[in-house]
Amino acid sequence: MQDALGVLFAAFGRNRLRWSELDPDWGTVVEGHRLGALSDIDADLFLRQVPIADPAVRAPIVQGAQGLPFYLDKMVPAWQALKTLAPLAHIECEADYERTTAFLNALLDLVRDDAGHPLYALVAVVGDLIEAYEIDHEPR
Repeated sequence: MQDALGVLFAAFGRNRLRWSELDPDWGTVVEGHRLGALSDIDADLFLRQVPIADPAVRAPIVQGAQGLPFYLDKMVPAWQALKTLAPLAHIECEADYERTTAFLNALLDLVRDDAGHPLYALVAVVGDLIEAYEIDHEPR
């Protein structure tokens, strides 16, 4: 490898490479760099490019992914599938509001106050969508 000028070799693994412990000559050739998690800003940018336009939807996905691209990759198709079954978009009109409120009530009947229920986080997302609409449309 040291004779391949101008070529960058990259090796990835779960654990730190320990080549220099086996052969000290590798210590001058191999550099180790830890890969970290995505920042919330980068994860949000990724979701906007999917696109998932609504910040009230992106926020819990970013939080749930914990900066791990693998989780983002799993959550996006799940979101897209769920979106086709339930009213989970920015509420634009009174009809959207009524439909989303009915969906929230059905969720609450199912989930109740069980924080361990798989749909518990969805209650918060739908509630945030409704709250945003109510704030924007409350009488002045």
